[in-house]
Amino acid sequence: MTPDQFRAARQAAGLTQAAAGALLGVTQVTVARWETGVHPIPKAAGMVIQQAAKAGRAATKRQLSDDQDK
Repeated sequence: MTPDQFRAARQAAGLTQAAAGALLGVTQVTVARWETGVHPIPKAAGMVIQQAAKAGRAATKRQLSDDQDK
């Protein structure tokens, strides 16, 4: 996962760098370093963020569907 892909997934999940860090057990600074390419992104961190992004997109779709039903 590239830094840009990680950032996009984090944003799709609706997470700040601090919130992503809390989810992953690291600091906001570490997340920022991953996103700027200073440090490599651990595979497990990338997988967790991708799952969070999928969950965020699914929640958004459900919300849009619920809004249309009103």
